[in-house]
Amino acid sequence: MRNLLRLTLFLFFGLLAAHRAQAQAYHLSDGTVMMRGHYLGDDSLVYVPIREVVIFRKRVFKNKRDYENYWRLVRNLKKVYPYAVVARNRFRIIDSVCATLPSDFARRRYIAKQQQELSKEFEEQLRDLTFSQGRLLFKLIDRETGRTTYEIIRQFRGGLTATFWQGVATVFSSDLKTTFDATTQENKMINELIDLYERGQL
Repeated sequence: MRNLLRLTLFLFFGLLAAHRAQAQAYHLSDGTVMMRGHYLGDDSLVYVPIREVVIFRKRVFKNKRDYENYWRLVRNLKKVYPYAVVARNRFRIIDSVCATLPSDFARRRYIAKQQQELSKEFEEQLRDLTFSQGRLLFKLIDRETGRTTYEIIRQFRGGLTATFWQGVATVFSSDLKTTFDATTQENKMINELIDLYERGQL
């Protein structure tokens, strides 16, 4: 009953906030307010869009360590997921541009320029990542781009460079070939967290 009351109050205040935002968006210079709506018989109803809310089952923790690991994952995801999204968007642009370039030389020159720009923009920030954040980023890059970090390095820098960095990653108990398997328990949890993050609920 208490949960139902909370949900009702949440929906009420969500409608109220959306109603106010909608009204403010359609204030006219002469003081009148115009709002979207539609007619239902002889009556008119205001149309107020509500942002989708995702509700997952309440998470139960086995012990304190399980609880701490969960919130560490939340913190790590909030830090590295934006980088994975940037990687996805940039690689889509790079792939589409490379498809239009006339020669391998032109593609290599374009990729080198993009690499310099990405390094200048993100290298310092990525150096501050912890090992666990780095491992999570490798996994999220595969989720967002459909390519492992190893494959991306091989595409941009060649197989020898990719093999070298794979060896370096192994020393730090990481794997550039990490893929995102959505069927594992941890990755199901990551997908839930990403849904919440993208909707501003995390």
